[in-house]
Amino acid sequence: MDKKDKRKQTRLHVISYLKVQEQQTDKTLGRIVDMSSEGLGLYGQDPLTPESQVELKMVLPKPIKGRNEINFNGRVVWSQAGDHPGFFDSGVQLLNVSENDLSLLEEFIENNQVEDRWLSVAEPVIDVQ
Repeated sequence: MDKKDKRKQTRLHVISYLKVQEQQTDKTLGRIVDMSSEGLGLYGQDPLTPESQVELKMVLPKPIKGRNEINFNGRVVWSQAGDHPGFFDSGVQLLNVSENDLSLLEEFIENNQVEDRWLSVAEPVIDVQ
């Protein structure tokens, strides 16, 4: 079964390729390619381990309601080699997101989504650091 067939919500592409970091170490795991309030697609230099639990934070490009980041737990659903050598695509299901963080996430998505038709003219972003 195609991984996209299991999604309950359509993922939206966002204007900013935001960094996603481990909460404890601040290590950058990748940048967000698409997202919904239930999950996100990451593009990074390291594969993630499917079925592993992760504690993540998304660093916002500008504060929303006084916050600079959104924290959440997730489960890595899949990870595979990306389109560019040495890069990986991964899917993360969001788990136990607080109501406050969910509100911030939904506001960010609403204000930063981009239509798929604009993706064909965008330059790919390779640098994930």
